Amino acid sequence: MIRLIKRILAIVPTIRSQMYRAALLKALETLFMGIPYGILIFMLHDLLSGSLTASNVGFYTVGIALSYIAQGIFCWLFTRAAYPAGTELCEKIRVKIGAHLRTLPMSYFSRKNAGDTTALVSDELVMLTLLPRMAFPQFICAMVMPIVLAPFLFSVDWRLAVAALVPVPLAIPLLKKCQQALSKGMRKRSDSLVTISSSVIQYVQGMEVVKGFKQGGERFRSFAAALARFKRDNLALVFSTTPLMLAFQALLDLGFIILLVFGAYLFLGGETSLFAYLTFLVLGLRLYEPIKALGSVYEVTQSAEVTLDRIEALLKEKPLKEGTEVAPREDVGIDFNKVSFSYDQNPVLQDVSFKIPARKITAIVGPSGAGKTTILRLIARFWDVDSGEISLGGVPAQKLTAESLFSSLSMVFQDVYLFRGTVFENIAFGSPEASPEAVYTAARMARCHDFITGLPQGYETQVGEAGATLSGGEKQRISIARAILKDTPIVLLDEATASVDPENESQIQIAINALVRTKTVVLVAHRLATVTSADQIVVLDGKGGIEGTGRHESLLETSPLYQRLWNSRQEAQSWKVGAPAS
Repeated sequence: MIRLIKRILAIVPTIRSQMYRAALLKALETLFMGIPYGILIFMLHDLLSGSLTASNVGFYTVGIALSYIAQGIFCWLFTRAAYPAGTELCEKIRVKIGAHLRTLPMSYFSRKNAGDTTALVSDELVMLTLLPRMAFPQFICAMVMPIVLAPFLFSVDWRLAVAALVPVPLAIPLLKKCQQALSKGMRKRSDSLVTISSSVIQYVQGMEVVKGFKQGGERFRSFAAALARFKRDNLALVFSTTPLMLAFQALLDLGFIILLVFGAYLFLGGETSLFAYLTFLVLGLRLYEPIKALGSVYEVTQSAEVTLDRIEALLKEKPLKEGTEVAPREDVGIDFNKVSFSYDQNPVLQDVSFKIPARKITAIVGPSGAGKTTILRLIARFWDVDSGEISLGGVPAQKLTAESLFSSLSMVFQDVYLFRGTVFENIAFGSPEASPEAVYTAARMARCHDFITGLPQGYETQVGEAGATLSGGEKQRISIARAILKDTPIVLLDEATASVDPENESQIQIAINALVRTKTVVLVAHRLATVTSADQIVVLDGKGGIEGTGRHESLLETSPLYQRLWNSRQEAQSWKVGAPAS
């Protein structure tokens, strides 16, 4: 327990004083819990010696009453210290995890599923709140009560004291075995919980595909299998630990029986007094109860150990190295100098060099999988390059602070993600200090003000998770409004019109023209017709390199790959349903 508390305080040191105060208050509460038993012993002494009087009874009664009042006061003060500590513990760890996730490269998210983080932050982390408010106080009771009672018991009769304490060291090995079984079982249960969380997210997010391909039953069976595994792991945990826990408690109960028999033997043999015998019978039960509670303490601590292991593993994930320099805000060009990059040992870019001039539009084209979107992500440092260097305004990206880098970029991707909240909040997401009038102006420039004002609550309309209540074109225009409001020198566009209808495409193109004025623009193009007026086109060859760089007209003459891409696009535009393949 002490080691576990130290690990928690290493992550959230701000609750240190609360934890120490809670420990002291619980120790004081435990002392006052034992006082009524002490008073009862004195009453037994007076009763057996024939010196019990009405005034003594009144005195003892007041003493017991005051001890109960003090016990309640310290319990209340403990609650005021321990419960807020548990809440703050979860809050601070969640914030810490969120802040750390923002610094990690996208490679972390590509190898981890969303269920892993969801289960940790929403489900398993709750177990840590039980430490300050339940496991920790029970542990304090289990430590304080025997320490307080043992000296008194030895002073009454050392033989009975030894008999009372002998079962404790004999029961500890059983508790250790139970701890080992709990550790193993809790880890398996944690893995099962992650699987359930992932299955739920996948099932809900993929519902359209599941229904469209009549896979509802199959997917449900997959989810049911995850639930069945969780059930099996829980039952295995119970079945493996319950016998050990029962044996631990039975051994302590046997200690009281030994005390009962041995004490009777000494009393009947005239080797101890009736007062001593009754004292041990009264206090014997109180001695074992807090020690028995260690079983539930270990259950909570082992669950917390597993959760802490996962939290520490996440926090040990290496973030992208951050520099100290500030990105320039004017005339920001971008240079790729011998850049190489791979996804899981699969090369995408190899020794690539090119320049993106400031205040110009540069389009990136190439076959599928050539690394077009990868270039945008490398500029934004979602990933770091394997080798080479990317510079913004002459400053290497790795030397820039994360805040400075992201404040220099606006991104509009093909797959727009809107957060659960209002339309206004989503437009102002990158500019939380923006005034309402600035948000409305950005929306007008992005050609989305009219449809927003037509929504039931206008800008205060809730868009649902991932913008579920809006069409693809509407979400795209809100995304562009968000980028216009941020007003950065660099704009990254990942074919913002690739999956929208012609009417929305026209509106989005007008919005993009408003966005990119006087900006350094990098545009990933799948529809080559959208890049014919670009100031520069970079053609990726699909083998990790660049086949050509230039304007549309010159590339049609000098780049065979660009010619093929252009011809393929022209043929695709003339294709009709039912037409024979050429």
